[in-house]
Amino acid sequence: KSGPWTVSLDQRLVGLFKASRAVWMSLTHRLAMPQGIATWLLAYIACQTHLIPVRLSALRENCGSDASDKAFSNRLRDALHELSSRRILDPGWHIKGGRLHWRKRAPGGLPDRWG
Repeated sequence: KSGPWTVSLDQRLVGLFKASRAVWMSLTHRLAMPQGIATWLLAYIACQTHLIPVRLSALRENCGSDASDKAFSNRLRDALHELSSRRILDPGWHIKGGRLHWRKRAPGGLPDRWG
């Protein structure tokens, strides 16, 4: 069916969420985040049961960034600091060998269900 609105999603985004369960996020919580990669990472983290080391190039490709490697890395680090300061990520994240090593914050961080 078609109506007054049409939504189109990039196939990379569809692939990212295809096999996952639905992710529901509070609009208020989402809007409190700065625009950019921090917002994208917030949704990515919310849909993951456990965060495993991930290549920076994979994150860059999946989020659709067209920034240079250095610019993306700098923006990613800023976003990770933001997410750590908001108690969503454990502050012990680090980047080594082109991979981000990270984990969700222990209980009291990102809620299982946002309301």
